[in-house]
Amino acid sequence: MKKIILLAAVALGAMSAQAQQAVEVPKFFDNWSVSLVGGGTTPIENAAFWGDMRGIVGIEIEKQVTPIFALGVEGNWGINTSYGEGVNVFDDQYVGAYGAINLNKLFGACKSKTQLFEVEAVAGAGWGRYYDKNWNDENWATGYAADHNFFATKAGLNLNFNVCKAITVSLKPSVTWNMSDATQGSLREINGSSASASYDASYAKFNLMAGVTYHIGAKGFKCVKPYDQAEVDALNAQINDLRAQNDACNGKVKALAAENAALAAELAACKNRKPEVKEVKVDNTSSVRYVYFNQGSSKISASQKPNVAMVADFLKNNPDSKVEIKGYASPEGSKELNEKLAAARAEAVKTMLVKTYKIDASRIDAKGQGIGKMFKENSWNRVSICTLD
Repeated sequence: MKKIILLAAVALGAMSAQAQQAVEVPKFFDNWSVSLVGGGTTPIENAAFWGDMRGIVGIEIEKQVTPIFALGVEGNWGINTSYGEGVNVFDDQYVGAYGAINLNKLFGACKSKTQLFEVEAVAGAGWGRYYDKNWNDENWATGYAADHNFFATKAGLNLNFNVCKAITVSLKPSVTWNMSDATQGSLREINGSSASASYDASYAKFNLMAGVTYHIGAKGFKCVKPYDQAEVDALNAQINDLRAQNDACNGKVKALAAENAALAAELAACKNRKPEVKEVKVDNTSSVRYVYFNQGSSKISASQKPNVAMVADFLKNNPDSKVEIKGYASPEGSKELNEKLAAARAEAVKTMLVKTYKIDASRIDAKGQGIGKMFKENSWNRVSICTLD
C-alpha cells in the first residue's frame, strides 16, 4: 500500500510540474499519424508460447492531443495458420480505441522537440471477434472459441525510435484480454446473465509487434511560459523606467539643439565681423631695416637682398644682438591668405639669415603680423620689418 501511495505521489508531482508549463494549441490537422504494424501473437496459457505463435498485422490512426497524451483507434488481425477447406485467412480480430501517455514527458520537463527515444504506456478497449466455422463443444478446453463477438481490453508499451521528423519506428509489446468469455464455461453462456468481465490469463494473448509510423502535418508542440502577473508588473515597471529615461534624453537633445543654435549664431557673427588690424608704430631708426616683397609673393627679390645683408652684418658685428622680424601683407585679397603670406615673408628673411649668412636661428624671432597699415601706400605694407636689438 505504501508503494502505491508513493508511486501516486510521484505521478502527481510530475503532472504538477507539467501544469506549470503552457502549451501552444496546434492546428486540428497537426500531430496526426498513421502506423502499419506487424509481428507475432500467442496465448499466454494453455498453449506453447513459441510453438503456437502466429502472425498478426494491424493499422493505427492517432492524434497527439498534448505533449503527454494521445488518442487513437487501431485494428489487429491474427493470421490463421491452420489449413483446410473453409478455413479463414484471419482467425481473430480486435478493433478498438486507446489512449497513450508519453512517460518521458510525463516525468520530465515539457520540451518542444521530440526526443530520439521515447516510451509510451498504452491502454484501450474495443470489439473482439473469433472466426471459427468448425467449432464444437469438444474443443472448448483447447482454447479455441466459436465464431462470435466479445468485449476486449488491451494494455502495453510503445518503444519509439524517432528516426526523423516524419518517421518513427516502434517496438510494441502488449497483452489483449477477452473480457466477455473469461468466466464462462461453455458457449451456451455467451448471451447468459452469468457472463462478466474478468482479467484471466487463460483468455489473454501476448502480442509482440513492430511498427512504422508516418506523421502527417506538423509534429510536436511549442511550450510557452504561462501568464505571470508578477512578471508582467516587473516588465511594466521596466517600460516606465525606459520611458522616463527617454524623456530625459529628449530634454538633453533639446538643450543641445539650443546650444548648437547659439554656437551657429556666434559663428555667423564672427564671419560677418570686419577683420581687426593692429597698427604698428615703427621707430624709424638705424636699428630697423625693411625688406619689401612683390604682390602675392614671399620670395626676396634681388633688390632687397642688400637689406638682409645689412641685418646679417649687424648681427655678426654684435654677437650678443638679436633681431625681431615681423611680416606684413597689404589688404588686397582674403584675410586668411594675407595672414599666411605675412608669416611666410617673415620666415623668408629668417631662412636667408640662417642659410646664407649662417646666423644662429636662436637669435632670430620671426612672426607674421597679418595685414599692415603702417604706410598709406598699400604696396609698402608688403614688407618684413627687421628690428635689431
